[in-house]
Amino acid sequence: LELTAANTFDGTANIREGVLRLSGNGTLGTSAVVNAGTLEFAYDSEQTFTNKVSGSGTVVKTGEERLKINAAQGFEASRLTASAGRLDFLGTMTGGSRSARARSFRRGIPLEWQRLTASSNSIRAPCF
Repeated sequence: LELTAANTFDGTANIREGVLRLSGNGTLGTSAVVNAGTLEFAYDSEQTFTNKVSGSGTVVKTGEERLKINAAQGFEASRLTASAGRLDFLGTMTGGSRSARARSFRRGIPLEWQRLTASSNSIRAPCF
């Protein structure tokens, strides 16, 4: 499912399998996300994401532009991958027993961590 416009939905978005892709001006309104599949950010303009995310799914950032994730409401994922653009993360990301190695960021992608903690491991940036 791809959302390309603003959404006013305020319930819980359940991703049981497959991909929920946010692109264009696609947003989830104020809804929380329970993710057992893949939540993909494919924006072509700078966006900020503030929704609560929980579950064992993966989060992927593929869009060329900057994405700011503010995790004040909670952010849980088994893997967070950025393959394009810039990802700024503010807050705490948890992943149960998942290791920090599962949170990967591609070489050459600018990444800005601000007050980030992980529940079970420290986050280490690879050396290039």
